[in-house]
Amino acid sequence: KCETKVDIAFLVDSSGSIGRRNWNIVQHVLIDTIKEITVSADGNHVAMIHFSTRPEIVFGFHTLYGSETVELYSRKINRRRFQKGLTYIDRALELAYREIFKSSAGMRTSDEVRKIAVIITDGVQTSGSYDVISASQPLKDRGVEIYACGIGSDVDLFELYQTASNPSNVFSTNTFYSMESDFPRMIREILCQSERQTSCVHIPVDTTMDKPLFAQENSIKRGLRVY
Repeated sequence: KCETKVDIAFLVDSSGSIGRRNWNIVQHVLIDTIKEITVSADGNHVAMIHFSTRPEIVFGFHTLYGSETVELYSRKINRRRFQKGLTYIDRALELAYREIFKSSAGMRTSDEVRKIAVIITDGVQTSGSYDVISASQPLKDRGVEIYACGIGSDVDLFELYQTASNPSNVFSTNTFYSMESDFPRMIREILCQSERQTSCVHIPVDTTMDKPLFAQENSIKRGLRVY
């Protein structure tokens, strides 16, 4: 069991490229993941935003506590409909900064509580006047550790590397189906890292591969250093 308390928010892509079937998978994965997290008033707190063209808060850190927490979170997640639309990761990050990661919304200010944001996306930030990398900086300045999980071959890993707090905070998987077993375990391992630890935790993409997806050809072509 991990001793460090966390305030963890999931920023979940619900844009058109996800598709209704994959959105249902994401919902189930998030429910299973929350079951792995000890949520209580004095323990871990969880929040969720889903986004496409517009981001929406599903629940905040201060929404639910008690013995029925997991069941109530599950209901809220299952009731959230697939949005369609475009992929504005920057707007989700901005909303997380304004309405999730602040003390009046339930974020704990103690240094003993880690603040974590996990982006889940299958695509690339939609072009606009404000880029996702700039949008991530206020959260970083507030002490929030940003992680990203890219799904499929259309993800811009270079963008995620720059958006995350550290390149080792970026994970990659080939399909939504592979998330079902890997994502809850990945989150559990992230939560068990010490606050300053930066060692990489990889989602296994293919057991026949020596390296995870992001460490292969695409990363090399972009001149990235793989941690």
